[in-house]
Amino acid sequence: PLAFIPLKYLAGYVAFVVGWYFWALAFLVTEVAMRPPWYRTGLPVNGNQSIWKGYIHDPLTDLNRLYEDVEFKSASGYTLRGWFIPVAGAATDTASSPFDSNPASSSEGSITQQNTIDVALPRQTFQGSLQSRPMVLFVHGAGRDRRAFLRHAEHLTAAGFSCLLFDLSEHGLSDSANRGSTFGVREQLDVASAAAFLRTAKSATSVIAIGTSMGASACLLVAATNPSALDLVVAENPFTSPARLLTHHLHSHLSNYLSQNKHHFWRRLFYFSATRALLLRIGMLGLRDFGALDAAPSVRCPTLLMHGSIDEVVPVEDGRAIYEAIRGDVARKKYWEAKDAVHCGLFDKYPEVWTENVLGFIRENLPES
Repeated sequence: PLAFIPLKYLAGYVAFVVGWYFWALAFLVTEVAMRPPWYRTGLPVNGNQSIWKGYIHDPLTDLNRLYEDVEFKSASGYTLRGWFIPVAGAATDTASSPFDSNPASSSEGSITQQNTIDVALPRQTFQGSLQSRPMVLFVHGAGRDRRAFLRHAEHLTAAGFSCLLFDLSEHGLSDSANRGSTFGVREQLDVASAAAFLRTAKSATSVIAIGTSMGASACLLVAATNPSALDLVVAENPFTSPARLLTHHLHSHLSNYLSQNKHHFWRRLFYFSATRALLLRIGMLGLRDFGALDAAPSVRCPTLLMHGSIDEVVPVEDGRAIYEAIRGDVARKKYWEAKDAVHCGLFDKYPEVWTENVLGFIRENLPES
């Protein structure tokens, strides 16, 4: 029967079928990229990263620090939720604690006194006034939640910084429709809203953003597009852009199955289809790839870039490229490459060096801290 079909219609049919299969496979690839195997909502106590080292509960249970459950609206339209740890929040420091046992709820949240998991919580209301000073905003990576920086917060609070650990949209306990992450496109709105929350609700004089992976890239995007939002950025293993990162992973997984020569055209066509599908799904309707590397020349605030030398999720070359793209004559910048450190594992490989680098950079560039 094919012999009786005009050649132009047959060619069109073949092109349609091939194109459909390419885009169907591309959609599957983007689904995995936006909702990786470790992506879950809520705050599960099982199946977390080993590098979290048991810091999986809450600030009181794991750090012996009182904290406040907070929520605020994001410019992305989602309600975001998290923990605010005030500098006076040591549970053992009853003499200086600004907390009162009044059970009435505060408009900004409530202080939690015990484990937040599967228990009905008695609450305390925040009655004291926080000292206006720089505060730290922690931003987790794709598929994770606020607890990704719980072990780091122990060192920052001990140094005198109030900290906000929150769940990005579609993560943790923040609003979710199970749509996954958007490689920083939507998340940058969450970061800017969290920074505004610290300034307005907590009287932060300046906001220090510490992000990892997608969180780091989102912080850099905010620093470039909304200069007044952040006063200093610490970006740990950020990626250059969504399409570049997806291409890197596709090549890593398919290079052993597709000949570099024989399948060169089809490989490039598939990579192009997958990356365009990703850009479309994460909201880049113009299909123009844009990420931290493209935004870096517009970053004006002091920026500390950090990357693990054996990072298999985001190649170390991404961190180096972003650092070089930041204009040194405008922003004070520093780069630390942690030898033999894996993705998001710099603190766990070198806890003292990580802390010294971060606190030292903050104090050098924000004298009031």
